[in-house]
Amino acid sequence: MNNKEIAAELSKLNNIRIVDDNPGYWVILLENFQLHIITDEKANRMRIICPIKDTSDLKKNQLKEAMQAHFHKALDTKYAIYDERIWSVYTHYLKELTAEMFLDAISQVFHGANNFGDSYSSSNLFFSAGDT
Repeated sequence: MNNKEIAAELSKLNNIRIVDDNPGYWVILLENFQLHIITDEKANRMRIICPIKDTSDLKKNQLKEAMQAHFHKALDTKYAIYDERIWSVYTHYLKELTAEMFLDAISQVFHGANNFGDSYSSSNLFFSAGDT
């Protein structure tokens, strides 16, 4: 994919609202989450990130549970800390990304953010029962 193709895919989605639309940087609203789509065509990279909550608002064991989810529930999306916030993050090579993968990435980032503090899953697929 490239920036033009990403913009075209975003324009097809009727369940989002685009609030910032610039080649290489888009902000979309999906339900009550703000997803940032950032690309660098020269570096061949794409990232979708979504802020979840401030680290100061974490409950006991939430960080540990999020790290355990990386092993079996978060799939292609991971949790990260940046600027004292927890984020749902997906990164991929841009040119190798397909439209189907891009749409799945949006879904996984959204579900990773939405399920933080509960199942911590980015989809309904799990690799194992995981830690308890």
